[in-house]
Amino acid sequence: MNKTRIKNKAQKKLLIENIVSLSLLQWVNYIVPLILIPFLVRSLGIELFGLVMFAQSVSTIFIIFSDLGFSITGTRKISILAADKKQISETFWNITIIKVATLILLFGALLVLIAFVPKFTKEPLLFIFSFGVTIGSTVFPSWFFQGIQKMKTIQL
Repeated sequence: MNKTRIKNKAQKKLLIENIVSLSLLQWVNYIVPLILIPFLVRSLGIELFGLVMFAQSVSTIFIIFSDLGFSITGTRKISILAADKKQISETFWNITIIKVATLILLFGALLVLIAFVPKFTKEPLLFIFSFGVTIGSTVFPSWFFQGIQKMKTIQL
C-alpha cells in the first residue's frame, strides 16, 4: 500500500490546528442555538419567534443560492493553486464578483417577494434585516481560508 504521509512537523501542526479550528467552529454552531432558542421563545413569544425563524430560513435558502457550490469548488481550486499567488488572486476575485452579482439578484428577488407575497409584505423590515445574514455569509470568504489552510482565521 502506498500511503501519503505527512512528513514534517509544520505540516502536522497545521493539520492539527485546522482540525481543532473546524471542530471548535462546529461545536459553537451546535451549542449557541441550544442556548439562544429558549431565550428567544420566551422573549419574543411563539408567534413572533416563528416569523423570525421563517425569515431566517428564507435567508438560509438565499445563502445556498449565493454559494453556487464555491464552498467546494473554490476551496479545491485555491488549494491546488497554492504556489501561484497571481492565480489565487484571480480566482478569488472571479468568485467574489460572481457571488456579489448573485447577491444583488437575490436582493432583487427578496424585494419582489416583499412587494407581492402577503407573508413578506406584513413585516418587510424583518426580511430586509434578515438578508444581512445572507450578505455576511456571501462576502465572507470562508472557502478561501479553507483553500489556503488557514481555518484559524475563520474563528477570529
